[in-house]
Amino acid sequence: MMVLSEIAEWRLFNRAFQGEEELLKKKMERKQLVTNPDWKGAPTAEIFKYGFGFLEKDHHKLERYSRWDVKRFYDTLCELLTPSPAQ
Repeated sequence: MMVLSEIAEWRLFNRAFQGEEELLKKKMERKQLVTNPDWKGAPTAEIFKYGFGFLEKDHHKLERYSRWDVKRFYDTLCELLTPSPAQ
């Protein structure tokens, strides 16, 4: 999700940070930015909310996911990324 946010923002995540605590702070700042509909619109915010929501589940739960669970996540993410037909 961080890579997608870098692409959407067309700006690299600032890697000049000191330690894990600062990295987590920067990740939270980026998450708040990209999940806000005012940033790039509601559809983009929904994509990031879906992605972060999946990835922020309990680590042990994620480890137990099957390939099909992961595929379902990516299929849904790709569906959200598919442009809507012009109206």
